[in-house]
Amino acid sequence: MATPGAFAKNLAEILTILPATMVVYDRVLRDAGLLDKGGRGRSATKRTFLDAARLIIATMSTTSPAQAAKSVLSYGNLITDVEFERVYPRDRSITLESLCGSRFLSTHRFEEALSALIERVGHDDYYSFSDYCKRQDFGLSFFRNASQSGPSRFITVKVWRERLTTSIMIGPNEYSYFHETIVNLRDCCKEEQRARKAEYTSLGIKHSGLQTICYISDDELRSTYDALNT
Repeated sequence: MATPGAFAKNLAEILTILPATMVVYDRVLRDAGLLDKGGRGRSATKRTFLDAARLIIATMSTTSPAQAAKSVLSYGNLITDVEFERVYPRDRSITLESLCGSRFLSTHRFEEALSALIERVGHDDYYSFSDYCKRQDFGLSFFRNASQSGPSRFITVKVWRERLTTSIMIGPNEYSYFHETIVNLRDCCKEEQRARKAEYTSLGIKHSGLQTICYISDDELRSTYDALNT
């Protein structure tokens, strides 16, 4: 695995961010205990898949490195309610759990899913999997880039900066991640539902007006995997 300095430089190029800015993101997250720390020389730490996911989340969720730790804690810990996700039944093999394991059949955090995807796209059989899926007749717009080389946009990761919401599209299937106060509301009594909604409103999340949506796809995830393993 790559050292922090080498990985920060390569990730900055992948995400088209100034290397000096990425170094600041890295330092802020490290000082907050959100990235592995280590010594120098042989004892120097190596960046992990979770470290990479957190750096990506930081750069996608805020343009201010000073806010990186707060953003990673907020966005990385968003959760999904898998039972209620939008899944087209035409091919249930194209799911997060089929790519990354059965643990994603249950509620999980956004940073866990992103970390697992970074690790998964580095496997050789990922390309044959995504190419197979592209050949299926889903008739969906996510195959608009299928004529390009490689598995471009078979996976799309989105972050809404003003809404505290993220999503992962895998083929036709979408996994949306929300603040814990509004997940599983159906299981709460009406009094608790009101309390949770009030807590969510108090976060000051913007739901209308201009929205900033940041995207990354397979290509960036695979390049991140390669950067971790150089």
